[in-house]
Order: sequence, then structure tokens, then C-alpha cells
Amino acid sequence: MKFSSLFPSRNLLVTVLFFLGACAPETTFYVRRPAQLPIKNIDNIAIGNFADATGEEIPLPAGLQPSRLKSRGDLQPEITRFTANKKTAEFIKSMVTAGLATSGQYRLVDLGPGNASSGGVLPDPDRTAIVQAKVKYYEFDVEDAEKVFYLLLATKGGLNLRDQAILMATRQGIIAAAERDQKGFQVSTPYIEKVAALEVEFDMIRQSNGEKIVETQRYRAYETRKWGGNPDTSHLPPSLKEIIIVEYQKNESLADTLKTSVADLKLALLDPEVYLARGGKLRSDKSVVKNPLEIQTDLASHVVDRYLRQISQYTEETTLKIASGDPIAVNYLKGNAYEKAINRLENIPRSEEDAFNLALAYESIAENNQAAKYYQEALNKNPGNKTYQEALKRVRE
Repeated sequence: MKFSSLFPSRNLLVTVLFFLGACAPETTFYVRRPAQLPIKNIDNIAIGNFADATGEEIPLPAGLQPSRLKSRGDLQPEITRFTANKKTAEFIKSMVTAGLATSGQYRLVDLGPGNASSGGVLPDPDRTAIVQAKVKYYEFDVEDAEKVFYLLLATKGGLNLRDQAILMATRQGIIAAAERDQKGFQVSTPYIEKVAALEVEFDMIRQSNGEKIVETQRYRAYETRKWGGNPDTSHLPPSLKEIIIVEYQKNESLADTLKTSVADLKLALLDPEVYLARGGKLRSDKSVVKNPLEIQTDLASHVVDRYLRQISQYTEETTLKIASGDPIAVNYLKGNAYEKAINRLENIPRSEEDAFNLALAYESIAENNQAAKYYQEALNKNPGNKTYQEALKRVRE
């Protein structure tokens, strides 16, 4: 197959490349953010007991009460409570361990019998925290069939947009009337529905005296998916299903979607072989049923990621604008070589742009006090600059 048959003409290529250049994103930074909770005087972390609490109830989202859920009785059994029925504590434990190991803020230690840190020295118990958790996981998985209403309608092709819109509106009215008068026919149609809920209570205690370093952190996640059958029916009451979809299964933002699409299109135009080799023509098909491990992983990631941001520094991808300062330092920043940029800018006479870029480099490695110092330096040289003001406020907060 020739690649030329897969991609746009030369004129379209020029147009798209112009568009891509006009919409070029700001420089992507991988910024290390500090923990969101005040974790002080802790150098070491040990992973303690992660226990499953099967049989215990997971609260419904948004303060819903089972007794107040309006039943529609579409499919039975109707689910109004999530009682933990699966074990997943070891899975959560492994994700927390991996996340802490990659954060770089703490040294992971084993407090089991006969274990010590490198060099045979036991870690200071006053500066060692133990992370432990109570885990509840609920899973509902059903394969069944239900009667689905079908109606045969003739359609006409080759219509203009106006006539197509009129036909669509008329068609919906005909379908609604046929359903009401039972003039169509019903077919037993198979479906699969999966519902899952996860709650994890995390505690972080000091090894020396067992006191809580921070208050218990509790996180929940929910998921509901249905494949086949009638898309309007469910084993969940409508209000519960709606809240789970809206609050816990939000689609990625339009900006993120466009950003990804533009990046894919650029690669397809400039290097079609790499685009195809990376599976660029492949798309995730939502009609493919997710297996239980995929759902469990999605919920666990949602919970663990939120918790780790509370207790440990984390890396966040963001886009920030680099000031037009020293060109060597600017190139270092563009390449995410923050330490080299700092070394360069600390040792040359600085303009306000250089001070801003120096602060940017410090912010990128989570040195917010130093970042604030140099954002202030830039602001002192140009007191009315709103970019400097916003940056200073960002790191102080």
C-alpha cells in the first residue's frame, strides 16, 4: 500500500502545517510538585498492613441514601447498595508501593524482623512513617438479555442537510408514536452490565509512637458500564447511575482531545511510517467489553493517585511560557534540563526575564521557596507584570 493514498494532498498539507504552527503549544514542563499535606520530619516510609473489609458497605456517592433512590425497576436485581464482596488490598498495596518508590521523596524501608536499611543501620523510628489501609471493593457483573423495541423505517439517501434534518425529526416522532402504540416488535437482546465501587481509608502513622501524622484519608471511586441491550435501562436507579457517570467517568476535556488529535495529525503528516508503526490508525473501541481487572485498575489508579499527591511529591505535566532571556538557559529549559538552567542563571547577570526563567526552573523541581525568591526578583524589576504576579502567587499557594 502506498502511503500517498492515506494522507492529504500537498495543498492541504501546507494548510495543516500552517495551522499547526499557528497553534503551537507552549513548552511542556514536567514540574515536581510538593505533597499537598504538611508531612514534616519524615525521611522513611514503610508499607504496613493493607486489609480487605469484605462485607462492609461502601457509601453511595454524593451523600445519596438507598432509601431515597427512586426505582424504575428496569432490570433485576436493582442495585441500591455497594457491599464489599471482592479482595483487592494487595493490588492497592502494590500500587502505593510503586508510586512512593518513584516519587523520590522518601526512602522505602522494610520493618520486618531482621531487616535494616543499607549498611545495617535501622531507620530512625521518629522519622519513619508507616502507611496502612482498609480496603473495600464491590463488583457486580451480569450477562443477560432483555426485550428491546425495534421498528423498521425506510430512509432516503442523497438529501441535502435541511431535508436530512427534517427527516430525522420526523423519524424520532414516528419511533416515539410506534413505541407508545406497541406497533413495532421486541427482540430478546443480550447485554453485559458491570458496576464497581472502591473505598480506601489510608492512615500514615509515626513508627516511634503510633500517632497519626495526618488525619485518615478516605477516597472512593465508582464505575458503571453497559454493553448491548437497551442503553436506557440499568440495574442501577437512574439518579445513582447519572451521578457515577457525571462525577466519576468524565470524558477528557475538549482541549485535551484537540491537543492529542493535532499531535497525531502532525505525526501522520510528517512521518507516516512512524505514525502507523505506533498504531496511529488504531482507536479504542468503547463497544469492547472491559474485563474485571481493567475496571479494578481504573478505580485503584483514581484512588491511589489522589492519595499519593497528598503525602508525597509528584510530577505533573504542564505548559508554561518561557521568557525571552539568556538563550542558553532558554534551551536548557526547553529540554527540561532544569539543574543546568539553574546553574547557568545563578552565575550570570540577570535581566527580569532571566530571573523569571530561573524561578521557573526552581518551580519545576519543587523548590518553591527559591522559585518565589526569583519570581519576586523579576517582579521587583517590573512591578506591573501580571505574569510575574500570577507565578509568584502560584508558588506561594
